[in-house]
Amino acid sequence: MARPMYQVPKPRKNASKKVIDTPIAKCKKVVLNFVQREEIITKKKNGYCPKKLALDYMVGLSTIYDIIAKGSAELSKFRTDNPDSAIS
Repeated sequence: MARPMYQVPKPRKNASKKVIDTPIAKCKKVVLNFVQREEIITKKKNGYCPKKLALDYMVGLSTIYDIIAKGSAELSKFRTDNPDSAIS
C-alpha cells in the first residue's frame, strides 16, 4: 500500500516580516592614539595573534591589519614631524 504524497506549501517571499522590538545597538567608534598603535605593532612583532589584538583594543580585525601595514611608516613620519612630542 503506497502512502499518498502530500505537498507542503512553500512560504511566499516577504509573506511575514519579523518586527524588531528593540533597536539594534551600533558599535562605538574607537579611535586609537599613537601609543596604542605602537603597542599593537610591537605586540604583533612579538607574536601576538591579530584576532586577540582586535579583541583587546575593541577594533575590527581589518583595522589591526591596516595599522600593522601602514603603522610603522606613519609612526616614523609622526616622530620626524614632531620631535618634541611625548611619544618617543
